[in-house]
Amino acid sequence: MGQNGINVNLTDQYGHSPLLYAAKGGHEAIVRLLVTQESINVNLKDQDGHSTLSYAAKHGHETIVRLLLTQN
Repeated sequence: MGQNGINVNLTDQYGHSPLLYAAKGGHEAIVRLLVTQESINVNLKDQDGHSTLSYAAKHGHETIVRLLLTQN
């Protein structure tokens, strides 16, 4: 659980987490906020086996890719 008892690793029916959506959409500020949560799992994969890092890379979000790489 993250701050205030919020599950920051919760996924939807596709296996997408808030971090994955933020990284895929290029929302750097949100990614930065989420990775500061102690319980965040930056290596979660969706139902097709794609990671947050792979989505960020596929969509050309270089800063987010570098940020995620420093979290591993």
